[in-house]
Amino acid sequence: MKQIIYLFLSGIVLLTACQNTPSKQTDKDVQNINSAKQETNIDSIQQKAKVDSVKQILAKTTDPLKRIKLHQQIIDIQFKSASPEERCRIFDEFSTEVQKELNKVNDRESHFLEHYYEYKIDSMGNEIVPHDSIKKKELFYKNAGMEIVDLGEGIVEMNLQTKTYIKYVKLLPKYYQDYWYLIKDAENIAPDAALVISWRELGNLLARHEAYVKTYPTKKEFFCRLQDDYIFLQSAYLFGVDNTPVYYENIDQEVKEEWKRFMKAYPDSPTVPFIKDMLRIKSHEDRDAIRQKLTKFQENSDYPLLKSCPGKIRTYSEEF
Repeated sequence: MKQIIYLFLSGIVLLTACQNTPSKQTDKDVQNINSAKQETNIDSIQQKAKVDSVKQILAKTTDPLKRIKLHQQIIDIQFKSASPEERCRIFDEFSTEVQKELNKVNDRESHFLEHYYEYKIDSMGNEIVPHDSIKKKELFYKNAGMEIVDLGEGIVEMNLQTKTYIKYVKLLPKYYQDYWYLIKDAENIAPDAALVISWRELGNLLARHEAYVKTYPTKKEFFCRLQDDYIFLQSAYLFGVDNTPVYYENIDQEVKEEWKRFMKAYPDSPTVPFIKDMLRIKSHEDRDAIRQKLTKFQENSDYPLLKSCPGKIRTYSEEF
């Protein structure tokens, strides 16, 4: 009997202990949570103070190169405690502000940029050593984080070095990274109205745009951002561009082989029906009819990369 009473009392003691222990842990947890909140608030206040301080300097700064550096300081501070979604917004704002500064740089150096190749190539097309002043200017901008980009037809412009953007892109969600590289890889692929990448590279770039829809079906905002590039890529892949046409008297054999590869690799692509049509053409009239068919498809299709976007004026490729 004493044993039973002892066991009973022991059970009560254990039960009481079990009930008391969580209470002590919970109090401690609450203290930790409150402490963490206080630290977060302090960090947030300190971060805002740092950003405000840089913005005050920014407001007094007129030189676009210095302003770009200040924008980099701001994004560096903001990225530290931002969520993935917030980082996307911050990076978008950063890119917009940097572009404004780049426009000022390009305006300021318009004479240098307009005559850029004249400093390096003579009237006979031979390479020449540029004047020291030109070398110094190029070095100055390189050290400032700038690069000179060829846009075709002898046109060049200043841009922020790609590696600077990539430093931030690496810290963004995968869906944004994939979107950014699509935009980047579609830039300036046909300067002088001539294709500067292979037909296979063009086909794969087009397929990557279409794959984005399947990989990230909910990212409709990014479908809208990719829309214009997709329309251009699809049109260029099917018809070529002015100085790199697909069809003259016959379909280029290299293009035929690429189209066959594309159809086999991406049978569900919405571009495949148009490829099949193009493989059957016999005249320029046939080609023009398919072009009109494609334009109607691009204007009226429910395909995610072609749907109308709120507030966006849709643009379509001119005839190549």
